[in-house]
Amino acid sequence: MKTILLACTSMVLFSPSFAIEEEVFEQNEVNIKRQIEVKGYEKDPHSSAMQPTLRWVDGIHVGITDRIDRAARRVDEFFAGQESLEDSNKSYVRWRVSEAIIEGDGWADDSDIKFRIDLPTITKRFRLILENSPEESASEWEQKQPRKTEADSTEKEGFSVGLQTIKKLTSHWTARSKFGVKLRSGLDPFVKTTLKRRWSLGENWSMPYRFSLSYFDSEGFVANNSLSFERKLQNKMFLRLKTEVDWDEDLDKMEALQTASVYKQLTKKSGMEYVFGVDYQSASHTVVNSYFLSADYRKLVHKDWLYIDIIPQLGFSREEDYQSKLSLTLRLEIFFQKEPRMRL
Repeated sequence: MKTILLACTSMVLFSPSFAIEEEVFEQNEVNIKRQIEVKGYEKDPHSSAMQPTLRWVDGIHVGITDRIDRAARRVDEFFAGQESLEDSNKSYVRWRVSEAIIEGDGWADDSDIKFRIDLPTITKRFRLILENSPEESASEWEQKQPRKTEADSTEKEGFSVGLQTIKKLTSHWTARSKFGVKLRSGLDPFVKTTLKRRWSLGENWSMPYRFSLSYFDSEGFVANNSLSFERKLQNKMFLRLKTEVDWDEDLDKMEALQTASVYKQLTKKSGMEYVFGVDYQSASHTVVNSYFLSADYRKLVHKDWLYIDIIPQLGFSREEDYQSKLSLTLRLEIFFQKEPRMRL
């Protein structure tokens, strides 16, 4: 699967039809110089020796990002005309290089590429989305876990093509609907509806809620409920108490994940998140699958597109008779996006 994804991505990014003209390279160089001046690299004496290398790396990054954006806009423009140039485009590619060392299991490779091609103006009411992503039914915690084998990665991934619409139902409720086809071992039509809202509980507390209901032709119905209690603390800290409940018709069972997390902003470009959680399931009776305790140190190391994560974790799983198991994940993430956002 990873080989196919890499090949598809390379075809899009490096196809001659999307080659960058000479003037585009010149404009990119101007943009890079402006970014360097704004971010203060020219004024930092300690970084002067690294500036030629950084500019070279930035030039490659800007070039690839422009190719991704133009590839999406050209497809969108083919169907929608000049209107596509006026609409924001959220296409991106995220390249993750990740290695985890797991006690008793050795090294595990968790590297992957995720992409999303956003075509906002093909229709007036819908956005056409092409993406590869983890399984729709996977919980937030499952998506962050290191995969022990290549088979684990293949089972979790799939390429989907779908139409998506977002509608504000009331002043508080937002609905997102998506229908399309996911490509795995075969064609798997699906439809998904998500409802979101956030309640304010006084000055310091808030309660976001999310409900999604999906139907896959191969699996049947999958439902997910997520409810959190959030509070801002002193010293740039943030508390979240979260409960996720998943129900899968095909497996005929319900899984739940409860986590308590504290996020601490260390600097403008780095933060630490501490998480304690319990994962359990209910079929004929309720059993605890695992307990875990982790710390995630995340830092933006260059511009607004290069991040590192260091994640030590202590887990107690039912498969291991609740014996403790340590793991350490080292992760590097590179984002190629025209209008990036902070992802701390």
